[in-house]
Amino acid sequence: MRRAFRLASILLVSLFLAALLAATAWIVPQRRRGRYRARFQQAWARLLCAVLGIRVEVIGDFPRIWNGLAIANHLGYADILVLGSVLPVTFVSKADVARWTGIGFLASIAGTLFVDREDHAAAGPFAGQLRTRILTGDTILLFPEGTSTRGETILPFKTAPFAAVAGLPGRTVLPLHIDVVEIEGKPAVGPCRDTVCWHGDAELVPHLYRLLGLRGIRFRVVPGAPIPCDGRGRKMLARESWERVTSLREVSARHGCLFADDFIWIRSVT
Repeated sequence: MRRAFRLASILLVSLFLAALLAATAWIVPQRRRGRYRARFQQAWARLLCAVLGIRVEVIGDFPRIWNGLAIANHLGYADILVLGSVLPVTFVSKADVARWTGIGFLASIAGTLFVDREDHAAAGPFAGQLRTRILTGDTILLFPEGTSTRGETILPFKTAPFAAVAGLPGRTVLPLHIDVVEIEGKPAVGPCRDTVCWHGDAELVPHLYRLLGLRGIRFRVVPGAPIPCDGRGRKMLARESWERVTSLREVSARHGCLFADDFIWIRSVT
């Protein structure tokens, strides 16, 4: 019953909001359309988190002055809802997602940018596309590990995405660490994390079926200090970002599992 209710709610909410976004986005001037979609997507993500019983805990404050690129470790598709609920951003996703029935359509409506990670020749032009969007005021969020994991370690970051902001004066990279800390009232440790973290060879539909049946999930997001892009190449930015996210993982671990009734609590969001 829980799964059926949640699935029906997700479909109805998403179809309604997708239609509303498609009907209103064209009214917004082109230069502001990306930010409008990002704000709309934030409200959309919060609604879906509520439907799925996802609670988001933010440790620390988001910077008041920040623009450019946000990066985070990657646990799976739930990251989009969790991070989208706390930050108005445009996501970057692998090109395969655009071909997923229903999901690809909704992601496109929300303004997601798709990249073919297997086409190395496209990396340069895509970085240029990201740079153009950032220079017009959009905030982009991507997962530079290039894949998802159980979250027990952080893979080295790919350097190609950082070419979008390398050397840009006045722009920054915002490091974020995301983790699942509680599943159905119990600490999220060991193999039980696989019910939330979609990674490896796990098939999407069976994994989503299990997640829909969970009574509640608590995620934790830890933002770090922005990293200036001016004077830094893509390799330096990738290395510093990985080091920063790794240190944020340690900050998250020190907080352990917290138990509270709030859905989302944030001290400041830009």
